[in-house]
Amino acid sequence: MRRVRIAVALVTVPVLVAGVGYAASQTLTSRKLTVLSAPAPSTGPKATALTFTDGGGNDGLPQRLDSLTVMYSETMAAPSICSTWTSGNSTNYTIDGNGVVTVTLENDTTSDGKDRLVVSVAGVCGNDFNFGSVNLADADFVKGTGPATFYGSSAATPATTPSKITWNAGNKQLTITLGTQASGTVDDVNGNRVAVYTPDPDLKSATGTSITTDTASSPSNKKLF
Repeated sequence: MRRVRIAVALVTVPVLVAGVGYAASQTLTSRKLTVLSAPAPSTGPKATALTFTDGGGNDGLPQRLDSLTVMYSETMAAPSICSTWTSGNSTNYTIDGNGVVTVTLENDTTSDGKDRLVVSVAGVCGNDFNFGSVNLADADFVKGTGPATFYGSSAATPATTPSKITWNAGNKQLTITLGTQASGTVDDVNGNRVAVYTPDPDLKSATGTSITTDTASSPSNKKLF
């Protein structure tokens, strides 16, 4: 918090009373006053909430149809999320093509040794989807040495479920839905975890202001996935 020092000096003042002019003077010692000022508020959009939804029927286990949703404080510039989303910032967008979206759970790759969720795309958005990453707050979602990936194709034999990205402009919400697990080994983490979303610094509001570095956390009373 910033401290501002203000110097106050009082000087001799002549006074006229009841029609009689005379000089009354009073000299006060200069004093220094300390005034506390509030810190400058963050400017620009920020991530405000992170929630997980169990769509696969096994709470705590990453699996097909599980999803996570991030909410932002302002209407976002859609092209800052995906460069080919150019139909307007008030438009809803979906990416769910066969083999297009890959949700990856990396094994123990955060700075504190926890698993991390990232999202990538192929053939859309200039192959660069600006999401960020989620620290899953546990090292046991992914087992073994490699990552676990989720993507699919309805054209495959047998058919699998593609991962999906949905942007709801009105609600300012970005939702990532896991498709069929394609590689790696995952495990059911028993107990609640507080995941932390860090936004991609290339994200911008509809007015062109860059997103802040504020993170968003999932509720402490729920399992992930």
